[in-house]
Amino acid sequence: MNSTENSNLTPADRADSTLIREQNSEVLSADIFKTVIDQMPQNFLIINDRHQVIFGNRAVSQMLGMANERLLGQRPGEILSCINADKNMNGCGNCPSCNSCGALDAIVKGLRGKECLQECRIRLKDMTTLNLNVWTKPFIVNTRTYLIMILFNIENKKKREAMERIFFHDVMNTAGGILGYSRKLQDSIEEKKVSEYQDTINNLQNMIQKMLEQIREQKDLISAEKNEDKVFLHDEIHSRRLLEEVVHQYRNHDLAEKKLIYIRDRSESFSFISDHILIRRILDNMMLNALEASKENDTITLESLLTNESIRISISNPAYIFPEIREQIFQRAFSTKGKGRGQGTYGMKLISNRYLNGDITFVSSEDKGTCFTLILPYEPVGKISEEVDYCVTESEGPEDRSILVVDDNDANCEIIRYILDVQGYKSRSSRSALQAMEMMKSNNYCMVLMNMNMPEINGAEAFRMIRSNHEFDQIPVIAITGSREENGGLFTMDDTIHKPFNSEQVNRVIHKWMKRQ
Repeated sequence: MNSTENSNLTPADRADSTLIREQNSEVLSADIFKTVIDQMPQNFLIINDRHQVIFGNRAVSQMLGMANERLLGQRPGEILSCINADKNMNGCGNCPSCNSCGALDAIVKGLRGKECLQECRIRLKDMTTLNLNVWTKPFIVNTRTYLIMILFNIENKKKREAMERIFFHDVMNTAGGILGYSRKLQDSIEEKKVSEYQDTINNLQNMIQKMLEQIREQKDLISAEKNEDKVFLHDEIHSRRLLEEVVHQYRNHDLAEKKLIYIRDRSESFSFISDHILIRRILDNMMLNALEASKENDTITLESLLTNESIRISISNPAYIFPEIREQIFQRAFSTKGKGRGQGTYGMKLISNRYLNGDITFVSSEDKGTCFTLILPYEPVGKISEEVDYCVTESEGPEDRSILVVDDNDANCEIIRYILDVQGYKSRSSRSALQAMEMMKSNNYCMVLMNMNMPEINGAEAFRMIRSNHEFDQIPVIAITGSREENGGLFTMDDTIHKPFNSEQVNRVIHKWMKRQ
C-alpha cells in the first residue's frame, strides 16, 4: 500500500448524534436483521460513510465490555483503544501512522465499492498489541452507502506462527550444526582409521540430511499454503548439470536397485535463473515417486527441453496411473502409499505455483507409462562454466583481506569458518551486527556473510547500515537464512546462503563474488 494512499481519507467531520440514530434505525428497521446479527459469534459492525459505528452486535459489546449505545458514533480505532486514535483532533484515521493501518485500508476500499480483507496490527493504549483480520463489504439502504465490518481476532494464529518460526529456526540450526561437525570429524580422522568409522559417519550424515530435508519440506509447505514467503529467484542453473545431479544422487539409491536411470540424448543444455533448492526438492519427489512406482529392470528417464520461452523438465517411468487415481493426484491428503503419506505431489504443485511461477503437469497411458513435468518461465543467463574450481590461491587478494562471518549461533560460525579454511580463505567471526560494524571500521574485509535472524539488530537492518557507509558500499554482503523469502526483505542483499548449507553451496557463492573483485 502506498504510504500516502490513505492520508486523511477518514473524513474530519462527523455525523451528529441525531443522524447516527436515524441511520441506526434505518438499517435495523427489520427486526429479524438485528436478531440474526446478534446471534453471530463474529465481531460485527456497521460503519457509515464518515467511518463511524452505527451498529455493533452482541459479540462486539462483549469483547469491548461496553453497551451498543456507547459504540454509536465512534470510529473503529476509538472503540478498540488504538494508541493513535487520539493523536489528531479529528480522531481515528487522521494521523500519519494511520496511513499503514490495515483496518483503514479495508474501510476506504469498502466504501469505494470493493469487498476487502486486510490484516491489521493495532498498538493499544495499554501498550499491548491486537492482531486482527478485517473484512469489509459495502451495501446500500435508501441511497446511503454503509459498510459491514467483521473483525477476526488472529492473536492465537500469530502466536502459533511465531512459535513455528522459532522451532524451525532452532531445530535447523541444531541439526545443521551436527551435520557440519560430523563432516569436520570425518576430515579430522586419520586416513588409516577412516574405514573403521566410515559406515557410521555416512549413516549419521544421511540421517541428519534426511531430517533436514523433511523439516525444510514441511516448513516450505506450511509457508506456501499460507502464501507468506516470497522467493528471490537468483540461482544460475544449468539444465544438463541439474539432471546429472539427480541421476548421480539416485543411481545408487536403495529404490534404484536393478533399475536403469538415464538422461535422454535429446535433452537440451541451457542456463536459466530460478531457485536451485526448490527445483531440486521437486525433482527429488518426482524421482522417488518414479522409483517407487517402477519394477525391476524398468527404466526411468530424465529430460530437459526449452519450448516457447518456457522450460520443461520431465521424469518418466513405465508405470500406469489409473483414472480414478489421476483425478486425486495433487490433493493434499491423497496417497497410494499408505496413511500419513501424500504430501509429495501436493507439495510439488504448490511450491511450483506459489514460489517458482511455474506448474506441474503429468500424463499417463498404458503404452507409454507416466511422465511428470515441471514447467518454468525461461530467464536466460550467460554461459556457465561446466567445471568450477572453488579453491583459492594465494594471489587472489592481499594478505590482510578476509571474510567476516556474522552469526549469533556459534556452531554455524564454526562450520562456515571451517569450510572457508579448507578452501584457503581467511575469516573472522562476530556474534552481533553491532560488533561486526565496529570490526569493519578497523579491518579490510573483502566480503561479509550475515545471518538474517539475530538479536538487537537483524541482518536486514545491518545491511542497510553497511550500505549507508560509503566506505563499505562496495563490499558484497551475503545473507545466511533459513527462510525461502527474498533475502534481506526490504534491503535485498547481494546473494544468499540457505540453511542447511553445505560446503558446495558456500563455496559456489563465495567463489562467484571473489571472481568479481
